[in-house]
Amino acid sequence: MKISALILAAGFSSRMGRFKPLLPLGVGKATKQNVLERQISLFQRPEIQEIRIVTGHRAEDIKRIAGAMGVETVFNADYADGMFSSVITGLSSLNDTSSAFFVMPVDIPLVAPATISLLLDAWQAEKPAVVYPRFIGKRGHPPLISMAVRAQILDWSGHQGLRGALEGLGDRAMDVETDDRYILMDMDYPEDYEQIQLFLNSREKI
Repeated sequence: MKISALILAAGFSSRMGRFKPLLPLGVGKATKQNVLERQISLFQRPEIQEIRIVTGHRAEDIKRIAGAMGVETVFNADYADGMFSSVITGLSSLNDTSSAFFVMPVDIPLVAPATISLLLDAWQAEKPAVVYPRFIGKRGHPPLISMAVRAQILDWSGHQGLRGALEGLGDRAMDVETDDRYILMDMDYPEDYEQIQLFLNSREKI
């Protein structure tokens, strides 16, 4: 059984005003990595055999960091069309040996390793079409998606993105509860980034 992970890092970061994947994380004594390095580290574990980073804007900068960490990139020529185009590019690059894959936008950088373990355990036990982490009733990232629904995603019109593609799965979808609030915490704006930094510093002092 082969598990893959797709990290989506193709966007312009226009609302942030700075390129999100390369923003430094960590203040004070907290661990200092940039956003992309932290995301890659999250998925570098024995249970996950393949990590692909989907690039677009500033692709060479991403490729340089990925290469240093032993991770492949795949270029989304249509990255200006939005995130779902990166899902399609990344998913198309996976071969049939993958059993399931994570999808993680690069700008959700504080998901706990324990959450990834929780999702892997749930998928291996039940083999649902997709398993989502859920915090206080809200689904977050990253979902772990079975390759059995690959064609459904690739054939999707794009309406409402990946969420729309997976919406009709019904009881084939599974939620697992987690106490990890960071599954819901992205960083679109500078104030989001500042909050992420404060949370990280507080968490890693414990």
